[in-house]
Amino acid sequence: KYNKIYQHFSNKKSHKYQDEVSLLEETILQVAKQLQSLQNEVDERTKSLVKQTHTLERERNFIQGLLDTAPLIILTQDKNGKIITINRFGKKHIEDGNENLIYENVFIADNNQKQHILELLDRLRSSQTGKIRFDSTLDYHNDRSRHITWFHTKLSDNHPDAPLILSIGLDITDRKVAENRLAWLANHDPLTHLCNRRSFQDQFSNLIDIAHRQKQSVALLYFDLDQFKYINDTCGHKAGDVLLQVIADKLREVTRSSDILARLGGDEFALVIYGISEDGAVKVAEKIFSSLQSIDYRIEDNPFKITVSIGIALFPKHGHSIQELLANADLAMYQAKEAGRGRIHVYSPDAEFHKRIHHELYWKDQIQQAMDENRFVLYFQPILNLRTRTISHYESLLRMLDKNGKILSPDQFIPVAERVGLIRSIDKLVVDKALDIHKSLLSKGYDIVLSINLSGQALADEDLQNYIYDSLANPQVKPELIIFEITETIAVSNFASARHLMERIRSLGCSFALDDFGVGFSSFYYLMHLPVDYVKIDGSFIKKLENSQEDQVLVQALAEIAQRLGKETIAEFVENAKILDLLEKYGIHYAQGYHVGRPMPQILFSKGIGDSRRTI
Repeated sequence: KYNKIYQHFSNKKSHKYQDEVSLLEETILQVAKQLQSLQNEVDERTKSLVKQTHTLERERNFIQGLLDTAPLIILTQDKNGKIITINRFGKKHIEDGNENLIYENVFIADNNQKQHILELLDRLRSSQTGKIRFDSTLDYHNDRSRHITWFHTKLSDNHPDAPLILSIGLDITDRKVAENRLAWLANHDPLTHLCNRRSFQDQFSNLIDIAHRQKQSVALLYFDLDQFKYINDTCGHKAGDVLLQVIADKLREVTRSSDILARLGGDEFALVIYGISEDGAVKVAEKIFSSLQSIDYRIEDNPFKITVSIGIALFPKHGHSIQELLANADLAMYQAKEAGRGRIHVYSPDAEFHKRIHHELYWKDQIQQAMDENRFVLYFQPILNLRTRTISHYESLLRMLDKNGKILSPDQFIPVAERVGLIRSIDKLVVDKALDIHKSLLSKGYDIVLSINLSGQALADEDLQNYIYDSLANPQVKPELIIFEITETIAVSNFASARHLMERIRSLGCSFALDDFGVGFSSFYYLMHLPVDYVKIDGSFIKKLENSQEDQVLVQALAEIAQRLGKETIAEFVENAKILDLLEKYGIHYAQGYHVGRPMPQILFSKGIGDSRRTI
């Protein structure tokens, strides 16, 4: 509009002599021009302000969106602690319709923290510090408590109505729960909720120190379940776990809260009682014994009687340290088991018993050292096919070398290894070494069948079974060239587990042999139902075969029954040609013994007896 005024006056003709009117016109032109310039500037600034307003509005909406969606409590306070602003998350969790909340209601739910937190906030408001941090418990309106970490910062705006403090609350409840769970697990057995070994030893050690100062006695009851392994083998580990939980609950009922009750591992439990005599400890053991016997536990609807063997050691009578007391209580428990299981035994220094235990400990150390130093080796004994008079396969036999290189037979270390818990490692070692030899033979072009012995531990140890299965599934292994051997006594006494193991391993293509057949249970019923391919007749029936009519009758009967059941027979301890001829006459399929070939550290490749051999 100012441009129109300017154009109107600027189009008029100018006169030679300017009068007042012309001067006025000129002034109007200048004013119109200036006003137009100002209008243009106003328009530009208005556009800029609108643009900035839109930008600020977007930024504000973005920040508000962040505040409302962030899983944090975000609020501001004035100088009196009144909450001025609070985000949506904060409103949901703490405001609950109260628009006049002050910091005490938000930050302080625990009266024990109140004074400390008030002092911190006062220091922040008075600018003695620029920021503070503390943890507090927040009581929600739904009666739940949450753990919050608060971060408070002093704001710089000095306007009297402006917020003074910015507060951000982070909910750390889940982390606290996880931390508490980890702390609990560090001291408790997760299955039974009793103390674990670590916590038990700490508490026991502290109690011994107190008893020493106060000249009091302390009793340690150490016990485990009789035949717990049978339950695990027949019903599975889940059933065993359920039984352990039932027993733990029963033990809580018959012990005091001041006693230390722990599960040390497996089916082993320990109870520590302060200020009790030997007679009193025995009475508590009897109470535990009768209480556990009252448990109505059934296996496939058949009642199973729960019994424990309890060993007792007392401080200071039987030891002054927890290590000594645990060792002596353990010895007492073994003495109870040797007396017939389901017994209570107070530690007594039985010299002969201790001598045997120390002997086992010595051998345990020797076996462990031999494993660490790779002093276990395999020897290989040939097995002759009596129908073709050729070597059919080789049995892998474990030997241990002592520190001087002397060869030790399995009879010297295997029984100890089974008692002290090292047999599982030996089983793995034998499988590893035998399969290494097997793969080496294959790489040289020899498809030679190897037989590998397994202990009874393999029947109950699912981890070991998985290890064997995985080893056989290796593409470098030919399972059809592997035979596993397990003794008749072990297989029959763990029938269900033996059958499961055999079926699983045979599914890969391996074969199974039942070793030492004819001793122990001698049950042909089990032979009918066990998926074995070979039956190895025990050497005690073969050694005197040529001179013993009873052995001849028995061997013929075993051979006939095995053949009718579709099993091939192997005779052990064949030491001369006469025995070999008798075995062939009775229809025995294979022969093994010194007459066929002695165990050797390498496989001697031969066609049969008397043939020239060369080492592979």
